Amino acid sequence: MEIILVDTRKLGAVIARNTPAGTNATATGATTLDGRFYNPETTGWEAPFDAAKHVFKPKPMTDPTFANVQVMDIGNVLLEHDDAVAFIVVLPPGGGPPIVIDCWALPPMQPAPVIGGLGRG
Repeated sequence: MEIILVDTRKLGAVIARNTPAGTNATATGATTLDGRFYNPETTGWEAPFDAAKHVFKPKPMTDPTFANVQVMDIGNVLLEHDDAVAFIVVLPPGGGPPIVIDCWALPPMQPAPVIGGLGRG
């Protein structure tokens, strides 16, 4: 799966997920979330966030006419994890921390009897 963005800023993508880590001992019974970030090198989920490991860097198109088109191949991670989202981030010049500008998630799987199984609506 590729994320294709058109922007003059240098962008990146961070795949994150929040999975239940257990129930808090509070009276509300709220569930604690275990925030993890996808590392494309190890194909594992890690915490805490480290921009050097967890940001997918874009590859610009080679034709100068499309110099502001940025392509990131994120693999199948969003398809394989319903609890994952892609944060689109700006990579500031000088190596500052990434700034989240958007969040993308795939729609949940739905029964699709016509194709036999599940599909995304």
